[in-house]
Amino acid sequence: MSRLAVGIADVRTGGPGEVLAAVGLGSCVAVAIRDRSRRRGSLAHIMLPQQSDGCRRPGENMRKYADVAVLEAVRALEHIGCRRSDMEAKIAGGASIFDLGRGAECGDIGSRNVEAVIRALEEQGIPLLASDVGGREGRTVEFSVDSGELVVKTVRGARRTL
Repeated sequence: MSRLAVGIADVRTGGPGEVLAAVGLGSCVAVAIRDRSRRRGSLAHIMLPQQSDGCRRPGENMRKYADVAVLEAVRALEHIGCRRSDMEAKIAGGASIFDLGRGAECGDIGSRNVEAVIRALEEQGIPLLASDVGGREGRTVEFSVDSGELVVKTVRGARRTL
């Protein structure tokens, strides 16, 4: 099997025999989207829920935002012949790693990322099958495009398959 790394603010697409991996998810969220009929998938490594002012800055990587990255992952799959009606998603990450001292009313970035990802999936009509989100420890994920399994490993050594 071939293993492809998905960096922060990145979206990668793979096919049969490929594993897409995102390392070091803290408050970031990994979104695995798969076309179950065609055995193709995308993995997005999302850093922020949304751009606050709606203006794109020169050179800014927009894939760091949940709404942009989810849409790009879906469109990348459609570009290679996948259909939205056959797509499904799994997510992991969104831990509460940093205390920014702003209080509960601002919400932590991890939970805001999770909420934004779920909203973006709903907007694209992609059902969310499973999640491993929240908590206080980082994760690494490996998404097997063939099987649709998302293996989640925590920094403390726990392992879970979604």
